[in-house]
Amino acid sequence: FMARFAREPKSRVRRQIVRALADMGGLELHGFLREAVAKDPSYFVVADALKALGRVAKREAQPDALSALGRESHNDVIREAAVDVLAGEDLVPGEAQAETLKRLADLFRPGSSPSLRGAVLRALGRAGKGNESAFQLLTKALDDSNHFVRAQAIEALGELGDRRAISILEARKDKERPVVLRSPLEAI
Repeated sequence: FMARFAREPKSRVRRQIVRALADMGGLELHGFLREAVAKDPSYFVVADALKALGRVAKREAQPDALSALGRESHNDVIREAAVDVLAGEDLVPGEAQAETLKRLADLFRPGSSPSLRGAVLRALGRAGKGNESAFQLLTKALDDSNHFVRAQAIEALGELGDRRAISILEARKDKERPVVLRSPLEAI
C-alpha cells in the first residue's frame, strides 16, 4: 500500500489507501500518515490522513492537528479534520484542554465555512463539558444565519449536557422550521 501511495497520481486512490491503512492500524503508520499530512498536494488526502492519524495515534496526533488549524484549504476541509481530531475522546485535560477549546472557538468566525463552524460546535459539545466559554458560544450560535450551523448548535448543546441549555432550547422550539430540525428539545 505505502509504495503504491507514493507512485499514485490520483488523489481518490491515495485517499482510499490512507483509509485502508488506518483501518489496519499499527505504530508504523504514524510516520506514513504524518508524511501524507505534511506533503500530499490534495487537501482531501491531507484531511483523511489527519483523521486517520487521530484514530491510530490518539493524543499523539494533537500537535499535528494543532498545526493543521493554520492550513488553508478548499471549504476548510483540513481545518475541519483537525477540529475532529482535537475533539477526540482522548483530549488532554486541564490547562491544555482549555487552550485547545479556545483555539477551536476562535475558528468560529464570520467568513469561515458553515461546515467548519459546525465542526467547531460539535467539538465544543463533545469536549467542552464544564467550560463556560463553550456554553456561551454554543448558545450564541443558535442565532447564526445558517440553518446547518444552528442545527449543529442545538445538537452540541444537547451533547454538552449543561442543564441551563434546557430552557434555552425550549425557547428555540418555535423559532426553528421543522424541516431543519423537528424540535430543539430532541437534543436534550
